[in-house]
Amino acid sequence: MKSSSSFTISLPNSILILGRPGSGKTTLALQFPKPFVLDCDQNMKGPARYLAAKNGALPWFKYDTPLTDKLGAPASRQTRMDRVKELLDEALADPEIETIIVDSLTTLIDFIFDKIRATATGNGAPKFGDGKKTQDDPMRIQDWGVFANVLKQLIFQLKASGKRVVFIGHISTDKDEVSKMILHAIACPGQMGDIISGLFEEVWQTEVKASGAETSLKAEYKVRTVGDARSEALGLKSAGGIGAYISADAPAIIAKLLSSPVK
Repeated sequence: MKSSSSFTISLPNSILILGRPGSGKTTLALQFPKPFVLDCDQNMKGPARYLAAKNGALPWFKYDTPLTDKLGAPASRQTRMDRVKELLDEALADPEIETIIVDSLTTLIDFIFDKIRATATGNGAPKFGDGKKTQDDPMRIQDWGVFANVLKQLIFQLKASGKRVVFIGHISTDKDEVSKMILHAIACPGQMGDIISGLFEEVWQTEVKASGAETSLKAEYKVRTVGDARSEALGLKSAGGIGAYISADAPAIIAKLLSSPVK
């Protein structure tokens, strides 16, 4: 049993970055120290091009995708989750890698569902559709429990590794008919959508804030680290003392946050 006297408070080793498409999630994640990107979406070209143009060179990172096998051939839906585990095990064993980025949670969830369909047995086990005449069967009640367990165990394994863990996810929006307020929620199905933010030390939301009009229109990429009424359901958790927003393209600020203890 450990005492509080040996407990060190430091800024965070597990972060969930949420936002709409094009709001700078991957661009922000690539600025963490020495990252490996599990590129589930194959969506790296835009962020990499932006950072190369901005800094004159690409930042240091390693990457691979579970959409292809070791030889670069397309991986079947039945094997993509196995490839996820294989690539993450390689990243965990690589001493050069300090940060593991999963991009994105949305597609990773699809891979888990595919694995369940590939291995489920018994009455009414969900099957794959052909994508033309037939669609995938829906999950059974018991399959949702399997899904939640697989996702939680994967997150716990990465958190226990000692490396920094960054998951990139999407948000969905809904309108409260009583208050007429637009509410944000994590795009994660089932009960996991209500608890997944609690599995991470920090939950940040990327936003694009526009100003000006027509030829003077400017877009500024920001990261919200403190929740407001609209984003309360996201479970945003503040990094101590940095305020509601930090710049999404400020690696020096990020490096300071990740190396300084909470005061």
